Amino acid sequence: MSQFDFPRINFYGHAFIDPATANNNYFLPLVIYDPVNSMAFLPPRLFIHPKFRAKTTTTEDFEKAIKPFAVLNDPAGNAYIEINSVCSVEIFNQWCQTPLGKHSVDQPFHKLYALIRVPGTGKNLIDKCPGYWNYHGKMTFGFENVRVTSVDTFSKESGKVNHDIHSDNWICRSLIGAELSMNDRFNTRTGVMIDVCPSMSVHSQVFCDELSLSSSTKSWFSGKPYKGTVRTMNPFRIVNQNSICAASGVVYSAMELSETEMTADFRALLPESSLGRGKLKGLLFRYSLLEVVENWEPDYEQTGEVSNPARCTVAGSISPWFDGDLKSFSIGRQLLGEVPFLGYRKLFPILCSFNKETKILSIDLIGNVPEVNLDVPQSGKEPIHFPQQYALYDLGELRLFAAKGDAEIQIGSVNFSESDPGRKTFLETGGIRDFSCEHLPDGFIGEAEILLKGIARTAEHENGIKAILARESRYLITSDENGLYANEGDDPALGYISYQYPKEACRLRIFERGNPVINPVALTVLHHKVDVTGESVQLVELCKDNMFFDGQQLIIPLHKTSNSVYLFADGMELPDLSSMYKAITRTGFFISLRILPNRRFEKYLDPQNPEYREQVNFDLVYEELFKLYDLIYPVSGKISPFHEKAFIRARHFIKELMSDENWASSSYMPSTRELSDNQKRIFLKWFDQVEELESQNK
Repeated sequence: MSQFDFPRINFYGHAFIDPATANNNYFLPLVIYDPVNSMAFLPPRLFIHPKFRAKTTTTEDFEKAIKPFAVLNDPAGNAYIEINSVCSVEIFNQWCQTPLGKHSVDQPFHKLYALIRVPGTGKNLIDKCPGYWNYHGKMTFGFENVRVTSVDTFSKESGKVNHDIHSDNWICRSLIGAELSMNDRFNTRTGVMIDVCPSMSVHSQVFCDELSLSSSTKSWFSGKPYKGTVRTMNPFRIVNQNSICAASGVVYSAMELSETEMTADFRALLPESSLGRGKLKGLLFRYSLLEVVENWEPDYEQTGEVSNPARCTVAGSISPWFDGDLKSFSIGRQLLGEVPFLGYRKLFPILCSFNKETKILSIDLIGNVPEVNLDVPQSGKEPIHFPQQYALYDLGELRLFAAKGDAEIQIGSVNFSESDPGRKTFLETGGIRDFSCEHLPDGFIGEAEILLKGIARTAEHENGIKAILARESRYLITSDENGLYANEGDDPALGYISYQYPKEACRLRIFERGNPVINPVALTVLHHKVDVTGESVQLVELCKDNMFFDGQQLIIPLHKTSNSVYLFADGMELPDLSSMYKAITRTGFFISLRILPNRRFEKYLDPQNPEYREQVNFDLVYEELFKLYDLIYPVSGKISPFHEKAFIRARHFIKELMSDENWASSSYMPSTRELSDNQKRIFLKWFDQVEELESQNK
């Protein structure tokens, strides 16, 4: 249960997200980063295919514009031309910050830019900055004025949940207004956010070195949490916007008691154990990131080399975390969107749980209640100021039912409009709603299917018709090990890197009606990957078996480098594969895997190699390890200049940042986690040579 346990300490505020965006390849067919092999394209590549021809351009004009340039083919047969005048790090950096069509260095390509259509936007390449909206992003993430707004408690005497911020418990009252922060005691930011695959943000991760809750007079707790993991996404949260600004995602993280300093009075607020699970293990954090605002068109000439972070709203809760609970999700039941509530927009995964002891069904709507952005003009141009004004979309009354055979019993209802309960109230109270099931027959809800009914509005029914908006899925399928990393050629039986070294097994967890399944079940595994352009490759069926069981170790082959998502579907209910993104986000039943390329360094690392070279110079280290960051993540060069003398001076510090022991830290270098074992070995060999030379000189 975790997030549904009491007390639930609800918080609300804002956050900044400061990614480096050159790796997004948002303007495909212009590609400057290879997300499979973790390398920058220098010169940049312009992929040529009839599908990229602007609709207003004739085939003849398109082919005529390509003719002056040499057309090459990558190993997969994709045709491209090189923007060969962008041929050095310095030129690349300047070109990435300049709207296409404005820089003199690539003037011969300007005409072609105007004839190419970007599938993601439908527009041509003119005026697009290759580095996108945050070329100088620092990869950091953190909370801004996130404060406790209410505390939910359960009264055994009355059998009811208390949502009132004016609690009888003085500790609960004292927590109101306390700030949840990712800054350390020196007020230094300690969080970073990275995507397992930078060109497909279905799996983002938050690495944080310190998370604390403090009032003006005391620190309630502080400690190091596990990495945060985005488990469910809603691409259509804001009904009158598109792209990431319309989306929301729910992040989960946990913190061990052994990693936490906690006041005695806060500890007294937490239960010692939970029936059927075990002793208190720590704290679970679950929060939704929504109402995202990005400035897509920065003027780099005016701003200079500074970051241009996005901002968003944060709402969530802190709850007890017990033995047997997951650290990146909650064990429970899941409802999936069925009939769209508006046009093509459906509700996305809704988690709920029934507590047999309290006879309360709790349902988490934090990632689903749709909104309208009041600042979006009819012209559709995205506003860039923050914060913006939002209102709840008039979803009306949602009614929750338990259905078994011909019997269907209403559990309760909740109304969603701007006035009842109101957007701010909904977010400040954590987005979870609790319903008493005392009126249901014993055992009924444990066997029944949960339904969520409401009004669906379509072109044919503008006023809406009654429909099932969400229906409980047969299984909840997940894994506590997600955001996996490995090296090409590793033995998958030894596991993967997920939270930290050493490697750990990835185990599938399967629940039915909130309980681990006893007998093996039929599932289909679908495989989705991206190619070197960052473009999605078709979602394909990898395998289908009726012998999947709860706790099963997953053995995913590691023989070839890739950026992949493995999607698990009930064998009887395959998702609609016409849209890969919708298929992946529809359930949250997926695992992301990054297989890092095994670059061939045998002649430097294997003394038995006939071409073995004993010495490794800094030029090789730069070319094979750090040039990528000089090009795609330029802020990293400001932190640790990519010059030999600077690296010699800072080598001990850099070695520590790159160590396996530091992998789970926000200070890990590189923050993208794209450092393969062989690359690390090259750096360590160079390090040892510098150490030996310095020792000899002494």
